[in-house]
Amino acid sequence: EHDSQHKLRRHYVIAKGDRRQAYHQVPVHGDDYDVLYVRLRNPITGTWNFFQHLTLPFGSKASMLQYTRLARALVAIMRAEFKCLAFSYVDDYFSLCDKDQAALCYQIFIRLNELLGFEVKREKSLEPSAEGKLLGILVRIDDDSITLDTCPDRAKRLTKTIDDHLHSA
Repeated sequence: EHDSQHKLRRHYVIAKGDRRQAYHQVPVHGDDYDVLYVRLRNPITGTWNFFQHLTLPFGSKASMLQYTRLARALVAIMRAEFKCLAFSYVDDYFSLCDKDQAALCYQIFIRLNELLGFEVKREKSLEPSAEGKLLGILVRIDDDSITLDTCPDRAKRLTKTIDDHLHSA
């Protein structure tokens, strides 16, 4: 390989962002409050108590749909306005960036969330790196390849589950 070709090759890294209490950061319009009541019976007193959601309720299929629409909008902004190669899975956001631009791309994600009023869970996020864990998969990016592997703990659990089923049959 010619030296000039090697110097022109881009070196990519990955980054991950995670929103804190994703659904609970998305407010619901006041006109919809009447359909967001939950009624629970107190087992000791027998009285009924009511709770009203003011944000997207966790566990609702409609909440998942609406939250995914919001996530896709954020990814579209990052792609169109900032030229960051970004994608999402529910409340996890990922980017693949040239090593020289990765820190800026990651900061754009953080700042854009702040501007929109969302808090990013820094302890679950992954700053730009050549390797990391994304959705339970170990990812490593080298100059000429990308390696995907199962996390050792997950592999052990899967192997045990398979062995248990094979021995119980």
